[in-house]
Amino acid sequence: MKFNDIIAIVKSVILKNYFNFKGRATRSEFWWFFLFYGVVTTFFGLFGKVGRILNLIWSLGMLMPVLGVGARRLHDINKPGTRWLMGLIPIAGPIILILDWVKVGDAQENQYGPVPTMPKAEPAAAPAEPAAPETPAEPVAPEAPVEPVAPEAPAESVAPEAPVEPVAPTTPETPAE
Repeated sequence: MKFNDIIAIVKSVILKNYFNFKGRATRSEFWWFFLFYGVVTTFFGLFGKVGRILNLIWSLGMLMPVLGVGARRLHDINKPGTRWLMGLIPIAGPIILILDWVKVGDAQENQYGPVPTMPKAEPAAAPAEPAAPETPAEPVAPEAPVEPVAPEAPAESVAPEAPVEPVAPTTPETPAE
């Protein structure tokens, strides 16, 4: 899963489904949103008294999306959203909720709606074509071919050769002499 897809999931829960308690939510949508919520809450907790105030504002603002995505996740396994209230039972309630939330959702349509699909990040706009240069580009000379090198023979069997001067490659701008 790409980072942009995770951002799309969080945006979907917060912006598109803020007060939505109907329909179904995938496991990925639910858990990525709760990870985001937990990271932000922990971040605010690092700032002492100011962080507690920010955390309170954050938690109150996120109350409806948290309840909504939890209820939609329960709908995905064909359970009523009011099952959230089971979390009020000490110790056993939260454990039962977590066990419900990790279950695989129904593979077919159920009484709460069709099988949910993951929100995807919108594809990025295609980059604009670079403008054509106004003047034609100068032709580029092809590189000189590289000749294969023969494997070296043992030093005793090689006859000494006269030194060879390197020859500069010819290009259209410098004629060969």
